[in-house]
Amino acid sequence: MTGSDQLHPAQGEARRLRAGLYARTAFRDPADRSPIEEQLRVAREIAWQKGWVVIQEYIDWGYSGNSSQRPGLERMMEDARNGEIQVVVVSNLHRLSRSLFNLLECVSWLHRHGVHVVSAGGEVDPQAIARWACLWEDIQKYAESAQAGTPR
Repeated sequence: MTGSDQLHPAQGEARRLRAGLYARTAFRDPADRSPIEEQLRVAREIAWQKGWVVIQEYIDWGYSGNSSQRPGLERMMEDARNGEIQVVVVSNLHRLSRSLFNLLECVSWLHRHGVHVVSAGGEVDPQAIARWACLWEDIQKYAESAQAGTPR
């Protein structure tokens, strides 16, 4: 069974992957749990629809998506490294990272450890993120040369 087959088993074949749900918000207001609760609601729904078993919920309150040093993210990566989870479910990719390059690094690392990443938009392909990262780098270089007045 290939990696993609694990996420989409044949009809009648139950594949109960161990899922970790990840949620993050940069704001830390203990009175307002709604941003995290909404993210977890979406992630739980995805896991439920796929028939996956939720092993752990990883939450980072008050942490920027531009930083990769977050306690919940670090625990999730450790559990992935130890084989505790087989799939990470997020409501939206920017919950994992606001940086395209950090997102690529995170998703690629998880894939190398046999852990899939799924968002409300579907399974995340690290190669597709790499293509976007290269395109973004080209766009930035073009913009810099245009500002400097140098032709490309």
